[in-house]
Amino acid sequence: PIIHQPLGAGPVGRGGVRTAMPSNPNQTAGPEAPSVRAGRFTTEVVMMKDGVPIRVELFGDPGRTILLVHGLASNGRLWWPVARLLSPYFRVAVPDLRGHGASGGQGGPLGIELATDDLFRCAEELSLEVAAVAGQSWGAAVATCFARRHPSGIELVAMVDGVLERLRDRFGTKDEMLQALTPPDVAGISWESLGARLGERYRGFPEGAVEAALGSFSRGRGGEVVRSLPLPDHLRILSDLFEFDMVACAGEIEARLLVIAALSGNPAEDRRKLEASRCLIEGAARGSQLLGMVADHDVHLQMPGVVGAQLLAALCSGELGLVPADPNATL
Repeated sequence: PIIHQPLGAGPVGRGGVRTAMPSNPNQTAGPEAPSVRAGRFTTEVVMMKDGVPIRVELFGDPGRTILLVHGLASNGRLWWPVARLLSPYFRVAVPDLRGHGASGGQGGPLGIELATDDLFRCAEELSLEVAAVAGQSWGAAVATCFARRHPSGIELVAMVDGVLERLRDRFGTKDEMLQALTPPDVAGISWESLGARLGERYRGFPEGAVEAALGSFSRGRGGEVVRSLPLPDHLRILSDLFEFDMVACAGEIEARLLVIAALSGNPAEDRRKLEASRCLIEGAARGSQLLGMVADHDVHLQMPGVVGAQLLAALCSGELGLVPADPNATL
C-alpha cells in the first residue's frame, strides 16, 4: 500500500510552503549533456489562498523547470518515472492537482481555471522557472491554460494524449458525455481487489505502475476503497470540461506544441484523434510537432523512456528526437 506523508508534516517555509519528506531516490542514467545535475527529490505543500493544500514533488536542482500535470482522477505519481529521467537536465515539478492524490480541495470548487490558478501560485511560491509544461489527458487542458495565461518563459507545451476536441462536439449533450465517461463504481471493493484490478489494467507496464495508480485511492477505516477525487467532484470537472475548446486555447499561446497521440488500433477513433491533433499543430507556433504511436492512454506510465526522450529532445533542440525501439527504454 502507498503511505502518503501527512500534509501537516515538516517545517513551514516562506509563503506558506511546507517542506516534507526529503529523500534521494536513485536517478536513471541518461546521455551525456552540457549540464547534467545529480537530482534531488523533495516534497512541498503549498497553501492556496483559500486554505487548500497542494502537494508538489520536486525532482532535481533549482533551474529551468518542466511542470508535469496529471489527468482527471489520476495523481502525480504516474509522472514520476518521466520526472526521474528528466531531472538530471531540468528541475521537474509534479503536483497533485486540487482534489486529487495527496492534495486537498475535495468537495469544493474545481475545474480547469482553478487548477491553473493553483499551478501558478505553486510556481510562484516555489520560485519555479517554468520552461515547459506537459499535461496528460485532462491535464493537457490545464497545461495549455497555464501557458496561455502565464506565458512568460514557457517554450514548450506538451499534450500527452490530451483532450484535443470539444466534448460538446463529440457527445452532443452533457448527459450523454457523463453517461459515457463516468468511471466505474468502486463501492464495496476491497483494497486487495482494487490492487488486483489495477494489476490487470496495467499488465505489461514497468514495475511500480500499480503502486502509482493506487495513489488515486486510499483505504477507509473498514478496509474499503475511497477515491481521492470523489465521484461528484469527478463529474463536476467533466461538466466544466464539456465546453472547453482546446483549439481556441492553444491558438492563443506562443510556445511550441508537442502533441503525443496514443493510438488504440481502432481506425475510426485513431483517425478522429489524429485529425484533432493536426488541427492544433496547424494553428500552433513554428516548430510544433505531432507524434502518434500505438500505446495506452497512460502512455507516460507505460513508456516513460519514450515520453521523456521526446520532451527532452523538443526542449533541447526544438525538434523531436528518435523514438527508442524499447518502449521501456530510459533516456
